[in-house]
Amino acid sequence: MKEVLQSGKPKLVTRGDSVSVLTPVFNSLGDTVAIVEVATRLTRDERGNVK
Repeated sequence: MKEVLQSGKPKLVTRGDSVSVLTPVFNSLGDTVAIVEVATRLTRDERGNVK
């Protein structure tokens, strides 16, 4: 997160079978006001939600 805040550019992060994208959100003045993280898995567990 620190790198995204300092650079102002999105960053792709991968760990195992997970992928996340961290990206800054800017206001109308160009200031960074938030960071958004979107995450997903590369492989699906077909029975992951089955009890």
